[in-house]
Amino acid sequence: MNLREHLKAQYDTPQQDEEESIYWHQVPVWPQGENRRTDDPQYSSTRGGLINYTNLFSGRTMFLIIPPVPAEHMPPGETKIQVGTNFSSVYQIHDENGYAINADYEITEVFAFIDHQLTEKVDLGLLLRAFHYQAGRADKELNNFHEFFGLSTGSRGDAPNNQYANEFTKGGKTLYETQKNELGLGDMVFLVKLKALDETKNLPTISALFALKIPTGEESLGYTSQSWDPGMGLAFSKQLTKALKAHWNIGVAVPGHSPELGNLSTVYSSMAALEYYMNRWLSMVVQTNYSTSPFSDYPFEGVSEDSWTGGIGFHVRLPNNIQLHFHFTDEFYNSGDTDYVFGFAIDLWSFSKDPVSNKH
Repeated sequence: MNLREHLKAQYDTPQQDEEESIYWHQVPVWPQGENRRTDDPQYSSTRGGLINYTNLFSGRTMFLIIPPVPAEHMPPGETKIQVGTNFSSVYQIHDENGYAINADYEITEVFAFIDHQLTEKVDLGLLLRAFHYQAGRADKELNNFHEFFGLSTGSRGDAPNNQYANEFTKGGKTLYETQKNELGLGDMVFLVKLKALDETKNLPTISALFALKIPTGEESLGYTSQSWDPGMGLAFSKQLTKALKAHWNIGVAVPGHSPELGNLSTVYSSMAALEYYMNRWLSMVVQTNYSTSPFSDYPFEGVSEDSWTGGIGFHVRLPNNIQLHFHFTDEFYNSGDTDYVFGFAIDLWSFSKDPVSNKH
């Protein structure tokens, strides 16, 4: 089959009534297969994706939040590797009930996610993260960005630019502190995804998620809670129309024993997203993430409030299974005042035992 015929077969559909254009009560007819698979790996399931971001609030990078993942699985034997970065600015100055947080910094998160489909129903993932904290060199640009769109600068207000602080104290005793200008490894997350149900006319693809955060972070830099955090959740994905797909995750994680931080709470999280496929080269995702705080039992709003973010991402699909991801995320709750998060990622490659056909 030549390229023209291939594209026509995959992207042209018969004329349908308006009622028939919604696929929720039909077996998905485009694209064929559960993973947008075709005989050509150029047009495989590497297309699209979710925003790989959880939370960069002070202290929360140390604890497990179930990462956003689709419920869909790859063909057995396939491996996908994605590397990327998220950049954010944080400003928190709070003092209440003997607790105090003084945070004014920019954080760069660097990550790699290695995903391997072991069997038809078992997917193994490993999330590696590193962090770099620095003074707010982009404070002025962020304020100008807010003002250009008529938005408030939040609690940052007229605070001095290019300052650095990130310390959480109780009664003058330091509970948490990070070092600046040091790139260091954070705690890694091991993820197992088990397929429970393939997509049907009325039901989405459903997968169970099991996660474990392993204390591999740099203790001297303040990048680890020194605890093993287990977690579990469910992932749902459903093709709604030819071009629209929905995703939903729910998760729960239990912070393990941390030598410096006690009275920690179970972290509940949720992710919802809609993917829209514009053409074979470009897709977009609108995504919202919600999570409770591991410090929710602390009588201190500076760290105890929930986190709720919304973001938009774009995926640019290139030959040889390379895909570029760009996203912009905003924190809706301003107690922590994480300003806009900018992210970039690249799928380095996606390969399988049978790279020629990539069939189920």
